[in-house]
Amino acid sequence: NLGALGGALLAAVLIDTWGRKGTMLLGFSLTSLGVLFLCFAGTPHWVMAAYTLIMFSVVWATNAAYVVSSEILPVHNRATGLGISVAAGRVGAFAAPLLLSFLYQQTHKAGLALVTLTILSLPGPVAALIWCLKGTEGSNCSLEELSRKRLVSA
Repeated sequence: NLGALGGALLAAVLIDTWGRKGTMLLGFSLTSLGVLFLCFAGTPHWVMAAYTLIMFSVVWATNAAYVVSSEILPVHNRATGLGISVAAGRVGAFAAPLLLSFLYQQTHKAGLALVTLTILSLPGPVAALIWCLKGTEGSNCSLEELSRKRLVSA
């Protein structure tokens, strides 16, 4: 989808110009806003617009997350940490349609399923906000400098 391509390209540009914190926070926040927008989409055109926004921002945020995880995780935990993150995303991608379909079948209305999806999207921006407030910005720093910053702040 063109939204995903646009998100990937924008993340590649913004991660070094805006910094990791702003890029991740805005990417995950736009994802949640896109899901909320989907709740109120009343026509197929608005549903497609919401879906495109979601794909745009999900790819934007996850591309930034790959860069950030390689910078903030210790070398001996990096592959495991990224693997757990990817696995959790895949489990969510598998389980969410099952859960949302179940909720829809129980109520025969999309509202509860879409509100649930919105709630499930919130840990991303919340975690990004916490990291923005307490984490180390990795822009324009070597991995060695980031390691020193983490040791000093610990």
